[in-house]
Amino acid sequence: MRVRKLQQDVRTDKVEPALECTEGTAVLDRRILLSGAVKNYLYAESRFVLERLPESIRDQMLTTDRPVGLLWKAERLETFREIVEQAVEPCVAIAHYFDLPVTAPFVSRTYLVHHRNKPLGKITEKWPLSYFTRAP
Repeated sequence: MRVRKLQQDVRTDKVEPALECTEGTAVLDRRILLSGAVKNYLYAESRFVLERLPESIRDQMLTTDRPVGLLWKAERLETFREIVEQAVEPCVAIAHYFDLPVTAPFVSRTYLVHHRNKPLGKITEKWPLSYFTRAP
């Protein structure tokens, strides 16, 4: 698996109540695809409070394409994930990454990642529903 960054910005102009941060707090916004050799498997949007990330993880997130889960594993970062939303719905803006029609349903989940009793980030992951069906 590899990460393909579609967009990455450090922002200080957005308030994110779920992350318990205010305007002026540096937040990393990312959109990525997790891909295999032939196809894309997952689309994800994430927001991370940069000052709450260990420095080594923060630096690698900004400069490499390593998946965040592997960075956390390598650093043995203890986290707790709280699912806050889940849905099945069309995702017009990303269907083309999966060579699907805009009406194709996607499964999504949004979760908060907590570290040291504070929200570290918010991640929304999306997969085509067809990935969960078996061929006859």
